[in-house]
Amino acid sequence: MTDTPLSGVLARAPRRRAWRRVAAGVTTAALAASAALAATPAYAAGLAPEVTATIAVGSTPTALTISADGSRVYTASYGSQGVSIIDTAEQKLQTTIAGGAAMMGIVVTPDRTRAYTADWSGGAIKVFDLVDNTLISNVTGYTGYSPRGIAISPDGSRVYTANGGSVSVIDTATNAQIGTVPTLTGSLPWGVTVSPDGKRLYVVNHESEDLSVVDLASQQEIARIPVGDGPRRVAISPDNTRAYVTNGGTDTLSVIDTVALTKTADLTVGRLPYGVAVTPDGAHVLVASYVASTVTVIDTADTDTRATVFVGSGPYELAVSPDSTTAYVGSQNTSTVSVISLVARPEISPATQMLNATVGRAMPASSALTAENFDGTVTYTIAPAVPQGLTFNGSTGVLSGTPTTAQAATEYTITGTDGDATATATISLAVKPALALATAIVQATRGTAIDATPAPTASGFPGSVAYSVEPALPNGLTLDAATGVISGTPREAIERTVFTLIASDGTFTASQQFGIVVAGLSPSDQPLAAVHGQAIEPTSALTATGFSGPVTYAVSPTLPAGLSIDASTGVISGTPTGDAIDKTTFTITATGAEAGTATSAVKIRIDAVAPSAPGTVNVVPGAFQAFVSWPASEDDGGAGPVSYTVTAVPSGQSCTTTETSCVITGLPAGAMTFSVVASTSVGSAEPAVSASASVLSSAAPETVPAATAGTSVRFVDASGNLVSSVTPGQKVTVEASGFLGGSNVQAFAYSTPTLLGAAVTDADGTVSFPVTVPTDLAPGEHTLVAIGFAPDGSTAVATSALVVAAPGAPVTASLPATGVNPLPWALLASGLLAVGALVLLVSRTRRRA
Repeated sequence: MTDTPLSGVLARAPRRRAWRRVAAGVTTAALAASAALAATPAYAAGLAPEVTATIAVGSTPTALTISADGSRVYTASYGSQGVSIIDTAEQKLQTTIAGGAAMMGIVVTPDRTRAYTADWSGGAIKVFDLVDNTLISNVTGYTGYSPRGIAISPDGSRVYTANGGSVSVIDTATNAQIGTVPTLTGSLPWGVTVSPDGKRLYVVNHESEDLSVVDLASQQEIARIPVGDGPRRVAISPDNTRAYVTNGGTDTLSVIDTVALTKTADLTVGRLPYGVAVTPDGAHVLVASYVASTVTVIDTADTDTRATVFVGSGPYELAVSPDSTTAYVGSQNTSTVSVISLVARPEISPATQMLNATVGRAMPASSALTAENFDGTVTYTIAPAVPQGLTFNGSTGVLSGTPTTAQAATEYTITGTDGDATATATISLAVKPALALATAIVQATRGTAIDATPAPTASGFPGSVAYSVEPALPNGLTLDAATGVISGTPREAIERTVFTLIASDGTFTASQQFGIVVAGLSPSDQPLAAVHGQAIEPTSALTATGFSGPVTYAVSPTLPAGLSIDASTGVISGTPTGDAIDKTTFTITATGAEAGTATSAVKIRIDAVAPSAPGTVNVVPGAFQAFVSWPASEDDGGAGPVSYTVTAVPSGQSCTTTETSCVITGLPAGAMTFSVVASTSVGSAEPAVSASASVLSSAAPETVPAATAGTSVRFVDASGNLVSSVTPGQKVTVEASGFLGGSNVQAFAYSTPTLLGAAVTDADGTVSFPVTVPTDLAPGEHTLVAIGFAPDGSTAVATSALVVAAPGAPVTASLPATGVNPLPWALLASGLLAVGALVLLVSRTRRRA
């Protein structure tokens, strides 16, 4: 094959100088940048890459490859130390072959006899004998310059180098360049690789930022696929379906579908990615990020699943062992090769658990363990011994039970093994002591001592327990620090408030919340000064604190007449209408529908006033007297009983009574008014005055009046014997009854009324007084008449028959009426008596016959 130079060679020197400046700056900053990255790697499922060894090699290893059998790893130095060879079995540096500098790539023949390096600064491809471990020569006929990348065909017959402006093709049998790839159109080739099946060549074009795909059979460029900014290296999947390109400018990995020849994704990776490799089993792609000093392991089936592992500063190139279990990455700044295990380690999940338990309570069981990446059946052990009351299940790894003793957080290690592999997990277990309260809520009343709370129960404390409470208890309540008992008399009302009782033995603490509610009323007492008959200023509405449910109010003892309490507000209002009272305490009791009771005092004083004036004054005039009546005062002013004083005007006679009527005697005849004044111990009302009434001198009508039922009148002698007939001038006594007590009664003799005398009755309405039968009173039948007031104040009349005999004449029968001759009547009576006797005699004679 003839050497055919690439047409359209670009000016490359400025780009090379730029790369040198970038490389130098990156080399200087890489250590600091990697130190600043402190993020914890996020491991892919079933994969936990870890650095298992670090091997010192030649200065600044910028190129790395692995032999086909995986027994050796080769690094090429950017410095002046040549090629370093690592024995992968012993994981140590075997030898270093001197020669070459600034080498940017290395490949090894499948038979492990030759190594080829891209000498960037020397502009040559160097050939090393790996049997004798010597530098043989440079590739003859090499026409490229500043080679940046190098690849070898699967059969080892060809080596391809990415030069500043071309891709050289080298025959490994002759170690001579036999040509260049003629059809490449991208600019500044940087990375190059051959597909596993040897059919295609993939070239990363750094400047045109794309990937050229070359068919090696026809030497034709069949596609240029755009990738990211600043692409460097490319790797191909074992099945030839995917290409992966690192993009240093965008910190991404472009994923190329090599069948459709299109980019399918850009995956974010570490800062400034460079080297890339695919595991031989195709499961993972690995990316070395120079600034981040990391290797990112990506699951090719699910690119969102990935793991990151930190390596030496400035990682450049990497390679994976044929069995896909180990990766090797050269770090330029530390001159080391990091050995990364890609084996899925045996794991137990969850790896960590934190359990919190309480003495005497069944704790939530730990999660059952899941063993991954073990070949056999896994059993579990735990250390140290679990606390008393707990059990550990060796088959499931579950910790459960009811602890009996408190302990601080303690870490237990669970070891799972199948007899061959082992893995561990940890459980952190803290057991706190228990505190139980018998009272969840303390319902109290302000000013009333509470029943002491039951002592709490503290369990699982290894030491003596002392109690405290937060926040501070209401004023008046105290906590016994030794027993946890709360007692006292609360002096302030509070709504339901949550308090925390804390038990501690100095090492462990436990706490429980409880509530305190103190019922109280505000204001707690009120004065109430009232005046009888005047509406009071209502008391203040009560504010109820510490009650549950609607509050109702009641008062005791019963409020004075006219006052009432609003059962929903506790307000007392109204107009006092009853007796005056001195200051008296009335207790208002508030009761919550669900809970709470409290009291408030109201001290009530009611002052009396003068009574109200009586109503209309009625007068019944009589002879030298008057019967006065009135309706009672409607209001006694709170200081009853009411007395009434009746005064005759203008004569001045008066009477005083607690009744609603009285009779005034001894009045002069004539016009008279009567005033009635209602009085109590407090004062008097304005007088009520009657209409003018005429007081009589005589109560006798012209004719004998009709007698009033219940009255009587008669003459009696000095011995009290009834006198049915009298003679003019005879002295007798008049007795009358059925009249108003204390009233004046006049006695008359009729037909023509002749005043016999007058007197005032006793309290029972009877009267007796001596009279002398007028000498001019004509003999005959008369009527004795007594006239006065009935008990109801109306005119009362008593009558009885009266016979007046002629002076000196014997009285044999009732005298005739005044002016009638009695003789004819006497003769008639004698005749009638004789006739009656004759009739009786005849009758008896007939009965005998």
